[in-house]
Amino acid sequence: MEWGFFTPDAIGKEVSSQFGFIEDSVASLSSLSVEQAQELFYHVWLYTHGIACLICKGSLYLSEEEEKKLLITAFESFRKNYQ
Repeated sequence: MEWGFFTPDAIGKEVSSQFGFIEDSVASLSSLSVEQAQELFYHVWLYTHGIACLICKGSLYLSEEEEKKLLITAFESFRKNYQ
């Protein structure tokens, strides 16, 4: 899959070092291929970043419980695309 501007190098070495670990972990703990795990991680990362931007801007206010519920729901929804 072509990610456009999104590459591990574009977001820094510290974060990019975590991509491989997370993708490999997701792939090994599920029936996902490494490529599918990369896609899943990408979608979750973008969703999470969007929430963070809205919170930082002051446009969204969530309790910790609401944040957890949103992220779990999003992850489960994204993951269903690979079943």
